[in-house]
Amino acid sequence: MAAPWLFPLVFLLLALPPVAAPEENDEFNLLFADIPAVFAAARYWQPVSRAPASIDIITAEQIRRFGYRTLAEAVSSLPGFQVTYDRAYHHLQTRGFHLPGDYNSRILLLIDGHRVNENLQDYAGIGTDFLLDLDDVERIEVIRGPGSALYGSSAFFAVVNVITKSGADLDGVRLGAETGSFAAYEGQLAFGKRFQSGLAVYFSTGRHGSDGRRVLDFPGLEKVRELDGQDGRRLFGKIAWHGWTLSGAFMDRDKDTPDFTGTPIPLRANYADSRAYADLNGRHRLGPWRTTLRLFWDRYQFRGRYPFPSATNIDVWHGEWAGAEAILERTVFQEHHLLLGGEFRGNYLQRMDNFDRDPKLFWAANRFHSTFFGFYFQDEWRIGERLTLHAGLRIDHYSHTDDTPVTPRLGLIYTPFPETTLKLLYGEAYRAPTAFESRYRCCDGAWIANSALDPERVRTLEGVWEQRLGRHLDWRLSAYAYRADDLIASRETAGITRFDNRGKATSVGVEALLRYRYRDLEAQLSYSFQQVEDQDGKRWPDSSRHLVKSRLAVPVWRDMIFGALELNYTGPRETTLGGRSGDFVQMNLTLSTLDPIPGLRLSASLYNVLDDHYRDPPNPPIVPAEIPQDGRTFRIKASYRF
Repeated sequence: MAAPWLFPLVFLLLALPPVAAPEENDEFNLLFADIPAVFAAARYWQPVSRAPASIDIITAEQIRRFGYRTLAEAVSSLPGFQVTYDRAYHHLQTRGFHLPGDYNSRILLLIDGHRVNENLQDYAGIGTDFLLDLDDVERIEVIRGPGSALYGSSAFFAVVNVITKSGADLDGVRLGAETGSFAAYEGQLAFGKRFQSGLAVYFSTGRHGSDGRRVLDFPGLEKVRELDGQDGRRLFGKIAWHGWTLSGAFMDRDKDTPDFTGTPIPLRANYADSRAYADLNGRHRLGPWRTTLRLFWDRYQFRGRYPFPSATNIDVWHGEWAGAEAILERTVFQEHHLLLGGEFRGNYLQRMDNFDRDPKLFWAANRFHSTFFGFYFQDEWRIGERLTLHAGLRIDHYSHTDDTPVTPRLGLIYTPFPETTLKLLYGEAYRAPTAFESRYRCCDGAWIANSALDPERVRTLEGVWEQRLGRHLDWRLSAYAYRADDLIASRETAGITRFDNRGKATSVGVEALLRYRYRDLEAQLSYSFQQVEDQDGKRWPDSSRHLVKSRLAVPVWRDMIFGALELNYTGPRETTLGGRSGDFVQMNLTLSTLDPIPGLRLSASLYNVLDDHYRDPPNPPIVPAEIPQDGRTFRIKASYRF
């Protein structure tokens, strides 16, 4: 009801002719030219050198050669990104920022442009709880910096857009199976086809699981045995025809983890997450305008079981939402590339219950609903052959608050020489208070809501120097400064817990990347210095100042066998409880084949080759003080396409 303009637009676009086939568009040339292209930085295809951000792209071939098992592993291979694991969820840290209790809510995760962050905590799964198998991924776009000028809330520190494979990419049937340490297994069946009529179909289904580590050794606590298993399923499908794409995904995962709450003896806690969505996306022409219409429906369910000596406590959360988005795009006077958009989301179910079982006792029964709409504008102004100005602005409104965030973005891109690109970027972003932070009540007044929460805000300034040194070598140097205000964190006072806007942080840093590519050989080396401090000048917890990452992929024998090496260093970190986690080095090795028999692909990976037994700080900051990570592990994978 908040966006009635969407409904006539839907019927209008249904009657319009589709955008021409990719072979007839400049987009096709960008995708397959020597210069990498990116979509999510401006919501249309453009060369990375012209995009107003520091960007990395991970391809399907890199995912395969380096043996990445999860989205978390793939993204954490990039400069400025780091992942912590609490034996239940993976938490992505960007340029040293990470807040306790954050489940990736300050990074916007997209699948083919569809928002993945859910409507209760803005949680986005990036580990084994990610919606897709990485075999279904064609490329991953990672856009650093604030993205709220285009995407609204949660695009706080970065936007990660995962682009899936199409029917033409597979063109047949693929069977996949893998096994590894801790009795891990995974199996997948996929089908893809592009027909002469233009209809393209892609479908995949898979099952995965693991017994987990048999023994977990927590400092100062009793050893944990056989409380680390998991089991999960995935389903993904996509149909494209005449400018329309209908896609959808489903994931559920059941994860055990040790719980020390209220007892020195670890008990078995369990987290069950389920996520699903359906998305209809159409691209058409309306006179000189290119139009994009997206209709979507989403669902998220969570069930947590927490054992206590006297009773078992249960969380049951359920969120559902639907909405639409429309975008108009055109070029004016051959100098201005204009984009106008509007988005509406209706959160018609936001349920968060908590109760004890045996005996049955309800502690929380929260039921909400809300609406959201936003409008945004962007102009890419080619001032001359060498200078481009990007300007964008977005205005959003939430029905359950009085907040109307306004977020601008400016980017000046100068190309003094064909091989040199200089970018000066300013941006602002916000993260709206989640339903859990602002409206959750529990436990006879021990947990109270705070409807007066303000959105978190960040302001950033960044300079980027991209330089090509011949056809095969390039490097990138970035320097940035961030200031985040009104950060939301929980606080307990006199036995009462609630969320408040009480955090501030500043960050300065430098990222340097050197990359070499020649045929099937790829080498990359990066260094990140990141200094994050709170309002008192204290070092930010769980934030390493130094990250060094290197990787090398080379052909070992002809064009059939390839070797890949990753060697990464993470500096020491302060823990949330006042301790200090030591630095560590991780080395990963992967050996892979490319069609030794037509259609057959094999790979074997060894992770943490040096068997470094490092630990991550917990999230949120609870006992135990450090979470043990996996030592040396392996994976063997095979797939056959026919």
